[in-house]
Amino acid sequence: MRTATSLRQRVPPILGVFLGTFGMVACGDTSSVDLLSIDTVGTVTAKLVLDSDGNGGANQTDPPLEGWTVELAQPAGGTVVTGLTDADGSVLFSDVPVGLLVPALSPGDMGDTLSLIPSTAQAFTLEAGDQVTVSPVVTLPFFTLAEARDLPPGKPLFVEGTTLNTFPTTGERNLHLKSGGSYIRVLSVDSGTVALGDSVRVRARTSISEGVPTLDGKMVYRLGSATATPVPVDLTTGEAAGARGGALDAALVKVSTADIIEVLDEEDEGVILVVDDGSGLLTIRLRSFLDPDPDSIDPETEELESGVGLLVPVRVGAAVVWELQPRSIQEVSFSDVPTG
Repeated sequence: MRTATSLRQRVPPILGVFLGTFGMVACGDTSSVDLLSIDTVGTVTAKLVLDSDGNGGANQTDPPLEGWTVELAQPAGGTVVTGLTDADGSVLFSDVPVGLLVPALSPGDMGDTLSLIPSTAQAFTLEAGDQVTVSPVVTLPFFTLAEARDLPPGKPLFVEGTTLNTFPTTGERNLHLKSGGSYIRVLSVDSGTVALGDSVRVRARTSISEGVPTLDGKMVYRLGSATATPVPVDLTTGEAAGARGGALDAALVKVSTADIIEVLDEEDEGVILVVDDGSGLLTIRLRSFLDPDPDSIDPETEELESGVGLLVPVRVGAAVVWELQPRSIQEVSFSDVPTG
């Protein structure tokens, strides 16, 4: 890197005498003299933010990172200057030696989760008197839903998928996502709104609920509007209750033509239908916000014609089973029990 801290030139003896006369040099050897000493520097401002929406760059909604160590280094290695970011995520470097520089972050701040987006931290040339601003952006890793389900709890990340439900602006804000043949539940999403079938990106942290991998939701971002209605997976009641060994946890599924074994009114927890198509018992929970009427269902004369909903695990004693939770009352239909 060019620092240009001094300039030594060979000059004719007569010029050396001339300069010496005016007090510019003091040198016994007039054939080689120090003409002058120059600090060639510039100013660099670095502003550090977290890529909160996973779009790969900085925007007004991205939060600043305070107390982080920012370095200006030589591309080949070697730190030139360091500084700590303030509450705005900014650090001012004055009197930076000119040359080719690259912004870098302390590995201790990055840990084993965060990474610096390369396109926001490219090398730049600082020339004398320059005032340069750089905006390095830190991001979380992206994982597929299948990969996220295999991660240990507590890892922050981004995932993308298609929404299998919507949620209200208040109250329970759990989101079911699908990508390929994988599903996951995002619990307690802090912010964001979606429509059914939207393509979304979610910032979250891995977690476990009822022994099943889930995500604790932070933010959900719409990438695109729904282009098709999600299609449920057809299952028997026994398969739905086991979620095919947990592989269909959080999935949208459909069961058909099952006997209604029992109807239970759990008031604030909704109405429970216990159904069986001969493959095993399944609980269908009509949650209270669907305003179900338990007196309108007669197990003696009616059977379940069709039930569509999301699979959610519940603990029964030491075991975990899955119950089907319809998203609307229209997703459950009944027919008369066949006679004869």
